[in-house]
Amino acid sequence: MSVRYFRAEPDTMPEEVFEEHHVLLNLCKTPHRVQNWRGGELRDFTFEKDEIVVTPAGLRSGWRWFGTSDVIVVTLDPKKVERFELHELGLVLTHQ
Repeated sequence: MSVRYFRAEPDTMPEEVFEEHHVLLNLCKTPHRVQNWRGGELRDFTFEKDEIVVTPAGLRSGWRWFGTSDVIVVTLDPKKVERFELHELGLVLTHQ
């Protein structure tokens, strides 16, 4: 698991496939427009303060943001999450 702070002026991140799950928490006080390509589909939305976006591991994803980005990015190793589900929670979760 990693936790990072990310702040950047309007920009684009090309599509990429990550091995980890990504959880983004928006800290920006002013809502701003964001585009996210996920699994071949474009999502165009307004990213509100304290809103969370989750991108599962193995999913092709790219970003474009139109305002200043101010987020906390948490990455989670899928294998460690599965072990935690099974050994700590006693659950077997499906991908759904």
